[in-house]
Amino acid sequence: MRTIRLAVAVAYFGSVASPCWAQGPLLDSDPARNTIAVSDSSSASAQSAETATTPPASAAPAETRSPASCAQDGTAEGSRYPTGGAFTVGIVSGLLLGLIGTGIAYFAQGQPAVPVETASRLESSACKQEFQDAYGKKARGKKRNAALLGGLMGAATIGVVLASQSSE
Repeated sequence: MRTIRLAVAVAYFGSVASPCWAQGPLLDSDPARNTIAVSDSSSASAQSAETATTPPASAAPAETRSPASCAQDGTAEGSRYPTGGAFTVGIVSGLLLGLIGTGIAYFAQGQPAVPVETASRLESSACKQEFQDAYGKKARGKKRNAALLGGLMGAATIGVVLASQSSE
């Protein structure tokens, strides 16, 4: 009975801890996107009056980015990919098939697609390709690591249960 409680506790810990591992960083790498605009009605009316009197500035031509910077951005975006599903697949496969299931879960992780809103803001096709390659490699690596960790936890849980059953 004690071993069953231990196995349930380990499986519960893995399922509870998964969401915190699946989250990306709290702040974005671009400081401009980390700001929160807070305004009251007086400042909002002052800003609207100011923008009404000021003519809009001419739009600067979009500068092209190097493929290396696009790849770096892809790696940063890929590191934010959620891995809760891969972790859960790893736990289940580890519980059901042991280390073989862990290996299956690890190698079954595919390369995720780049989100549409992210892909639409990229300028050139070379930049898109570099971004997609870097994003896919990083996100797939995160998914594989999560599946491996979950699978090892599942296999360890079933190993503890079987070992304690054989010693009783």
